[in-house]
Amino acid sequence: LPAPVFLYLLYALYPKIASRRFVQGTLLLGLAFAALTVVTPTEFHTKALGFYQPAILVMILYGMVVLVKSIFQTNSLVSRLIFLGCFAGLLAGVNDVLYTYRWIDSTYLLHYGIGLYIMLQALVLAIHNQQNLHAIEKYAVKLEALWVGNIDLR
Repeated sequence: LPAPVFLYLLYALYPKIASRRFVQGTLLLGLAFAALTVVTPTEFHTKALGFYQPAILVMILYGMVVLVKSIFQTNSLVSRLIFLGCFAGLLAGVNDVLYTYRWIDSTYLLHYGIGLYIMLQALVLAIHNQQNLHAIEKYAVKLEALWVGNIDLR
């Protein structure tokens, strides 16, 4: 369920880039597999997970495509930071899967990838907060000028 929710977040951030139907379809698929996990025996949903894992891979790849498109279309620091955080988490996740299957000699890195993702998301929130604060200050100055101008006319 995290992959469809991640796509829903991307759709909320970039509705002109992400496909609404694709995101809704992945959310329905994720909910169906979550319900399947709850109502079926362990052996059944463990085998069914093999069919859902390629769907997760498609969702992750689609999310990365949306993020790359957002970088080129918006050309903003925020888009780059979101992509960097997601890419770090993706690389750490791939490393952990490969290490779990003993295909590479490494260590578990997902906690570092998630930590970097969270730190970059906090930075994105701080940037948005600062931009909104600056906009509010500009509007407050304009509003004050209007208000003072109206008092002088009376």
